[in-house]
Amino acid sequence: MWGVLSSSEVNPTLGFLSVNHGMEIVWNETSRHRWDALTKAAPWQQNWAYGDAYRALGSAVLRAEIRQGRETLALVQLVHRRFGGIANAALAS
Repeated sequence: MWGVLSSSEVNPTLGFLSVNHGMEIVWNETSRHRWDALTKAAPWQQNWAYGDAYRALGSAVLRAEIRQGRETLALVQLVHRRFGGIANAALAS
């Protein structure tokens, strides 16, 4: 499932009612150099090193770049954590 999702795949996969035509979500393919350049002015929770710190503590980290054509529309870093062995949560800020 993780890779590149086109707008036609996003709707049924994620349950969205509509997505802009031509939009794609690219999972875990953005280089650290590109990520750092694009998130330079973003909150520190979107910093690559922040995700790496959580990964070192045992969390799974997923990074997505949302594009339309060659334009990057958004980035998201998800940190998947287990709480007390009974609950799971994916945090994005």
